[in-house]
Amino acid sequence: MDIKVKLKNVYKKAQSKVSAPILLYVILCLIAVLCFIFYKICTYDKIFINIFYGLVSSFVVALVTDVANTQTRNKIYKKNFEIIIGAVKVECAKILWRAASCAERRYGSDEEKRTFSEWVSLVFDENYNEDELSYSEYKDICFEFIVGILLIKEKAAQLINISKCFLENKNFNGEFIYELKGLKSICFSIKNDFDNSKFETCENKLSKRFTKYVVNAFPELEESFEKRYNINDLEAII
Repeated sequence: MDIKVKLKNVYKKAQSKVSAPILLYVILCLIAVLCFIFYKICTYDKIFINIFYGLVSSFVVALVTDVANTQTRNKIYKKNFEIIIGAVKVECAKILWRAASCAERRYGSDEEKRTFSEWVSLVFDENYNEDELSYSEYKDICFEFIVGILLIKEKAAQLINISKCFLENKNFNGEFIYELKGLKSICFSIKNDFDNSKFETCENKLSKRFTKYVVNAFPELEESFEKRYNINDLEAII
């Protein structure tokens, strides 16, 4: 491994243990060392040795306090992270219910089992005149579904922000965070398309890219998004 990469990893790991910039502690150490050198050079001048002892004691107290406070903070962040992971997963599972619920609100219940993509296709089908729906009624039904997308986007954004506090922990980086950012981005894009009345585009993104990011972030939900279901089955799915 390249020496620069090693040094960068060491720096990131050290910085994750404290809240104050590592550079600040390095500067304090350098000043303390300089004071000790001047103490030796200037025939043991007590001014420099007193400054040296003061800096060392301040450094130790500050470092110990900072590390303790940072550990407490990280435990709180980690707990919140795990709670929000559960919340995102629940909202992703609930989107299955929203798809079936909105479709049944539009067409009525037929007890038919469909995949998530098939339910979404029914919800966003633009032939609302054939169902004797006004444009306003059609858009209200679609928006009821979009609310679930907004909830997922909000929770994903919270996870991404908290993950920045765990630079040294692989559980808060890598593929999971990448997929989470993709999930947040596609949710934003779907809402933007909805606002611009691009309902067919919403349907396509939900059936392909949205499902892809959900499954990549939460592989345990893959079967739920692929299998056929109706509202009566959702207790087992969620």
